[in-house]
Amino acid sequence: MTGIRAAIIERSKRICDYYADILSHNQGILVTGCNITGYDGILDAVFEKPGVLLVGEDIDGPGTGIALARALLKRLPDIKVILLIDTPNQQTFIQASRAGIVDYLLKNDDREIILKTVRDAGSLLHPGQQDISERFYAKNVHREGVHDSLMYTLTVMSQLTPKEIEITKLISEGLSCSEIAAERNTTIEDIEEQTARILEKFKKKDPEELNRMLRILNIMDLIDHAL
Repeated sequence: MTGIRAAIIERSKRICDYYADILSHNQGILVTGCNITGYDGILDAVFEKPGVLLVGEDIDGPGTGIALARALLKRLPDIKVILLIDTPNQQTFIQASRAGIVDYLLKNDDREIILKTVRDAGSLLHPGQQDISERFYAKNVHREGVHDSLMYTLTVMSQLTPKEIEITKLISEGLSCSEIAAERNTTIEDIEEQTARILEKFKKKDPEELNRMLRILNIMDLIDHAL
């Protein structure tokens, strides 16, 4: 991978310099900016148009990194944004996925992880090509398997339609397709079609397997608090 233009927006100068040093000493990556405020970082991104932008989740205060990324992506949709975080958090991942952020790094990640993540993001043709849920579960594997990862499951939930979320909630309560159809005053065929799409997204073979995973992760309680 060559020709990646990368910029960093991170309020800790130490961390900003740490990332800049790693990236700038790698052939094929050009660091266009290392900014410690969101204002300077946005100006740098608008003028320099980096292909990959690393943004601290708390650049100008708690949660502002995601808001900054969301606003910037409306103007520069081809930038691939990587969120720099202190600790993995399901609410952060849900919000990041919705904002169009393609990946994340821990602020203390080592050189090889940082370089691989930046290269992977730089290889994308556009942010929408990246399945952020795949990136999250690959780094946070639950003991039941990669598709039972908490982060993966929460990210899939964030990408469901409102109707699919309601049906998933009813599945988690143990209702059958016929019972869900009666609950929602619709046809069994409609619920079966919706259920098939939900199962495909979660990579589960049947509602029982999905229900078991949702209960193991206590996912619906988390969703009720996070959404």
